[in-house]
Amino acid sequence: PCVGGGLFVERILRIHSERISGNTPNERREDTLRLLEGLQLVDSSEVAVTSARKRIVIVLARLDLVDLDGEGNEGKIGLSEAEMIIESNVRCVDPLLGEWPWNEGPMLLVSRPPWLRIKDRFRGHPEGSRMRKDLSRELREFIDSEGNPRFSAIKGNVNLYRLYIERSLQISGEGGRVRLVVPSSVLREKSSLPLRKLLVESTECDSVW
Repeated sequence: PCVGGGLFVERILRIHSERISGNTPNERREDTLRLLEGLQLVDSSEVAVTSARKRIVIVLARLDLVDLDGEGNEGKIGLSEAEMIIESNVRCVDPLLGEWPWNEGPMLLVSRPPWLRIKDRFRGHPEGSRMRKDLSRELREFIDSEGNPRFSAIKGNVNLYRLYIERSLQISGEGGRVRLVVPSSVLREKSSLPLRKLLVESTECDSVW
């Protein structure tokens, strides 16, 4: 969720390139294909999605993992094949109100969701007050496909990162792991009490930094 401009994915690809540097050309190609085909990246911004897709292709080219001039070879993926996979696995979806566009949930979900209060999201917009109220109402009243409220931890002036925590738990596959970079205030602020209760009752936290 919240792939942004693809900076995090770029770092994954660079680590991947370092770790496969001693492998055979065919192993490097197959491992790179496996990594790309396993990605599930979304963002609510078309600009962010377009930027992420382009960044991934550029980084793959710089790491010599994509054949920009042909259909690929023993050690490289063809450009057209890489672009097809990336377009399929980097999508424009609202992570909070949309449906996860893949049948299988991720086994490892990593994100740095936006730290932004709903009331501040539309600050300065001429229709900001109405837009804030509409979004708050939509989030509070949203019902999932099974007829249940999607968000149970909404309380007070909600910061969006709290909703992303709950949504990430819903998205991840059974037995999966979630790693999120969020403010430490989630561990102490009163308005995060419902979320802490949810975390304790429905997950097994193995580490907090």
